[in-house]
Amino acid sequence: MSRENIALIVGATGLSGSYTLFRWTWLWAQIAGYFGLEVADYPGHPVPLETQMADAPAVWAEIVAKHGLQDIPVGTLASWWHSDADLGRTLECFTDMTNSRALGFAAYQQTNHSFFDVFDTLRAQRIIPS
Repeated sequence: MSRENIALIVGATGLSGSYTLFRWTWLWAQIAGYFGLEVADYPGHPVPLETQMADAPAVWAEIVAKHGLQDIPVGTLASWWHSDADLGRTLECFTDMTNSRALGFAAYQQTNHSFFDVFDTLRAQRIIPS
């Protein structure tokens, strides 16, 4: 696969140029601030979303109706088990983009701005409330 094809795939996922060093505790505060919410205290252990979101389809249907959003099932928009796998790690994960940048992937976007851009797009497309 060519570098251009990989760049197109990465760009299509909205992850192009991200990969700044961050901690989730910092990023959660950034995301909460974007939505005007307070960050909950960390209980000291992973709290799986898959069990917490059991009633999400009904709650999401109410949110869609209230805000006139596109009627996309919440199970299509989010994967609780995948989020649990990513966020339930008990160790920190570090990545290094040095080799990728040396091979020509030089674009850069700060991680929190990558998230904010996705949220702005989802709002503009009436997928999440404004």
